[in-house]
Amino acid sequence: MPVRASRRRGVAPVASEPVPGAARAGAHRAAATQSQRGHGIRLGGLAVVLPVGEPVRYRVGVRVYPVPRAMPRLRGLMNVDGLPVPVFDVGPGDVLPLPVVASLDVLVLREGAQAIALTGCGAPAPLVLRTSAAGGDPTDPFGIAREALEDVDTGQLWYTFSLDALIDSLAALLPARPRSAGAHA
Repeated sequence: MPVRASRRRGVAPVASEPVPGAARAGAHRAAATQSQRGHGIRLGGLAVVLPVGEPVRYRVGVRVYPVPRAMPRLRGLMNVDGLPVPVFDVGPGDVLPLPVVASLDVLVLREGAQAIALTGCGAPAPLVLRTSAAGGDPTDPFGIAREALEDVDTGQLWYTFSLDALIDSLAALLPARPRSAGAHA
């Protein structure tokens, strides 16, 4: 999975290889079959593995501009490569609306017009995972958890998820677009 760090000001590098602590985990890894590498974040308290192959950038201290009358989870908009990108708070608990422009750490998923940004999830942590016998997580706040994976080093469960399902869940928080006067029913 490409976890990309930009050289621009305010962007924290996130390395995808090698995994820190890999030398210490040799005994655990010897017992693991079919281990795979990934990067984990938290969505509303749920530990998830970022989808493999999705472009990801973690940016520190990004200016986020509030959107008037938006749902609180929509923190605002930010500029990524000249395009406005919605920033959603996926942290646990209630969220207060931004009163003014804020400087936030964000995780940008996808690129171009499909980009979205998340805050409240932390920086991606490198993981070495194996398949787990556990099922879905009942505390999934977004209804997106799929396969359970186990961290080879700690035994913690991490879940794969559908980025499209997360985007659909977050899109429901966006204000409806007004219909133009020339639109036909």
